[in-house]
Amino acid sequence: FGGGHPFGGSPFGDIFGQPRGMRRNRDLNIQCQITLLDSYNGKQLEANYTLPSGRPQTVVINVPPGIGHGETIRYQGLGDDSIPQAPRGNLNVTIVILPDQNFERREDDLYTFVHISPIEAMIGCRKKVKTITGTDMDLEIRAGVEAGTEYAQGGAGFPNPHSGRKGRFVSVVNIRTPRVTDPILVERLRQLNDEISSRS
Repeated sequence: FGGGHPFGGSPFGDIFGQPRGMRRNRDLNIQCQITLLDSYNGKQLEANYTLPSGRPQTVVINVPPGIGHGETIRYQGLGDDSIPQAPRGNLNVTIVILPDQNFERREDDLYTFVHISPIEAMIGCRKKVKTITGTDMDLEIRAGVEAGTEYAQGGAGFPNPHSGRKGRFVSVVNIRTPRVTDPILVERLRQLNDEISSRS
C-alpha cells in the first residue's frame, strides 16, 4: 500500500526538475467505495476508467481483508500514457469505506451496541449479539450493569493486513427506557421502585 516516492529515485526531482530528455507519464488517482463488510472480508473489484489519452483502461483491484479507510493500493504501469515512448505512470487506488449503521471500526477493533431495558440492566440477562458476518454471539450481561459498559472478545475484530492479527469485537451496553402509558403498570413500577429504594 502506498509508501515511497511515487516517482522513484530522489524526492528532489520535483524541485530541481528532471534531467533533460527524461520524461515520464503522470500517476493517476481514483477512488474505490466499499462497505465495512467488504473491508473485513476482502474483495475483488473491477474498475473501468479513461486514460488522459482517451483510451479506456480496466484494472482488477484486490482489496485485502482488514484494509483501512483512506489507504492506497498502487498498480505500476497503469497510469497516464499520453507521452509516447515514455514509461507509463502508476495507478493509485484510494479505498473509501462507507459508514455502517450497526458497526464501527476503531483501529482493528469492531464496535457494536447491545440494547437492553432498565429491568434487564438491574437483574442481568443473556443477549444474542449479531456479528458483522451475520452470525450470533451469546453475551452474558451482569446484574447492575451501567450504560456504556463494554464486553470485548479478542480475536473477533478486524484482521490487520500487516501483522495478520485480529482486533477485538466489542459490544457496548445501551440501556433503552421504554415508554409506559398504562396506569396500572405505572403504579406497579412505582411500587417496585419504592421497594427497591427502601432496600438500597
